[in-house]
Amino acid sequence: MPAPTLARPTLQPALAAAGAMSAATALTLWATVLVREWPRLMATGKICGTDQGMLAIFGHCPACLPAAAATFMALCCAVAFVAEGRGGLAR
Repeated sequence: MPAPTLARPTLQPALAAAGAMSAATALTLWATVLVREWPRLMATGKICGTDQGMLAIFGHCPACLPAAAATFMALCCAVAFVAEGRGGLAR
């Protein structure tokens, strides 16, 4: 009698949850940036460029870095989710 084989564990539920939370966070942060910088956008055509905070040297408001990081995390989770679905991550 052959030994029973165990199903390979999958990362898809964790990747789906992390991706959804990252995407929701990114959407919220980008909405915050847009609402906060709307007057500047209408006046000068630029969305960022505040003189406050450490990110002022890069010409961005303090909400841009977390929004970009959450967007990057959501994209990474989406790519990993697709790769996991094809059997590529947990070999």
